[in-house]
Amino acid sequence: MKMPQQFLVIRRPKGVVSRYAIVVLDSNGLPHRPLTTFYHELQQYVADGTARTYLNALIPYFSYLTTDAWRLHRQDDWESSPEAIRESVRDYLVEYLHCKAQPKDTYQLVRLTVKSPSTVCLFLSALKQFYHMVRRLGWYPYPHPLIDSVAHLLQEVEAEERQTAGRRPRMPQRSGVEDPKQPYTSNNYFKLVEDEWQPQPIDDPHLHALLSLGFKPASLSLRDQIVVRLAYESGARIREILRLTVGDWRKRGGKQEAWAFSKGSYGRRVKVIRFGKETSRMLHAYVNTERCCFDQARRHLNALDDAEPLFLSSRGNPYDYDTFKKHWYKLCNVLKIDLNIHALRHWIVNSLVICGH
Repeated sequence: MKMPQQFLVIRRPKGVVSRYAIVVLDSNGLPHRPLTTFYHELQQYVADGTARTYLNALIPYFSYLTTDAWRLHRQDDWESSPEAIRESVRDYLVEYLHCKAQPKDTYQLVRLTVKSPSTVCLFLSALKQFYHMVRRLGWYPYPHPLIDSVAHLLQEVEAEERQTAGRRPRMPQRSGVEDPKQPYTSNNYFKLVEDEWQPQPIDDPHLHALLSLGFKPASLSLRDQIVVRLAYESGARIREILRLTVGDWRKRGGKQEAWAFSKGSYGRRVKVIRFGKETSRMLHAYVNTERCCFDQARRHLNALDDAEPLFLSSRGNPYDYDTFKKHWYKLCNVLKIDLNIHALRHWIVNSLVICGH
């Protein structure tokens, strides 16, 4: 079945002053405020291309809601009850994305077929974030339609019990500091599976803590620890991080921000990446110690020119992507996780951008 595509994305014309870089038009040619706002909010945290990828994953579904005969007969739209939304999403997954859906007690298992596109996971993630946003803004008065209420309740009960007992939040099971517990899946209502469900690290809100626990066992240098932290704290691409200069950081105050280029900006610094105080402290320490040792002139931060690369290889050259990848996969092997470097950019969207309610 042909994918529906009635919605349009219009970029802001030159000379027009508006807080929105794009406007999404619905099938009637009218501005669609929720989708336009969704892109605008994402754009505050991630690169334009990433925000557009998430938006593009949603547009065919929203077009489906306004063009499918059965949806029109039922008067379904994004504001419908959770039950109606779950049914429309399930039908869209089966009819248009060629998935198989298997109902369970409180959720549904979704299996891909040979005809399913590779964007099914992205679509489900984007739609979940969309409903986080509209609920937070007060535009959707019902419970979140794409959350398994039972799994979510179990997680909340455990967190409350630990807080009442004065205990710290649970660390990842792989940390070795927690007692064994009964495993449970994520709180997604639609759980994407292959042959059987395996929780994915990208859905783990404690992913950053897990990665940090692996720094010492993987013998990661201070430089590589900072690169990983910058990736999961800012959502920037690894290549963007590795190409940071001293001036990119210094011109934003030399603290918790830095200028960075974006995909398609041809090296022009067009966005600001932000990171935590601890990462900033580590960055200062790295430049004045580890980096200083690799610098041919043994210069500290104050003596470095703005054009100098922020990260250096052990030979004193600009640190490159292929070299970093070896250390990244060493970290993954130590932690026994299979996580693509680029997945870190989507983790920040899933865990930090819109889920802060």
